[in-house]
Amino acid sequence: MQQIRQAFAIDFRSLRLYRALLGLVILLDMIYRVPMIDFLYSDDGLLPRIVWMSSIKSWWRVSILAFSGDPYFVAFILALAATAALMLIFDIEVRLSSLIAFILITSIHNRNWIVTYGADNLMRSMLLWSALMPSTRGRLNEGAFISIASAGALVELALLYICAGCFKSAENWLWHPNATYLAFNPHFFA
Repeated sequence: MQQIRQAFAIDFRSLRLYRALLGLVILLDMIYRVPMIDFLYSDDGLLPRIVWMSSIKSWWRVSILAFSGDPYFVAFILALAATAALMLIFDIEVRLSSLIAFILITSIHNRNWIVTYGADNLMRSMLLWSALMPSTRGRLNEGAFISIASAGALVELALLYICAGCFKSAENWLWHPNATYLAFNPHFFA
């Protein structure tokens, strides 16, 4: 039983690094989305709110961006998400900032789900696990902790790598010299 507990324990320093790197990924993602605000998230773009709202089939597709299609409002939401990411990077109220970032990023992804992909889902899931794990402020020398959230986060990341490995276990990945080409150009993204 002790070995199982140790397998799902997370060191506070590792959790701090996890959150800082997650915040960095979110910050870069928000910076990347800024030039595309007009085209992807405003009413003048690819998916106007009237079309978006008529295509919503379930309650979990709701978004804060439904309140306005103005590019300045979208920029404000992106800035709030970037602020939450900076709070994660600098270890300021990490549970609250993880939850705020989760809500804002889910809203951004739900506003135009046409341009989301698997990494966006993983980022939201990692934010939710981050919000459920304890704060690291002043606890970096305490060692490790174990909780359902730590076990869930570790199992999710392990499953990510196991499934990616199984997906790439076909013969053309292992024995043919075009594996790099296949890795960067999957046919289902074409």
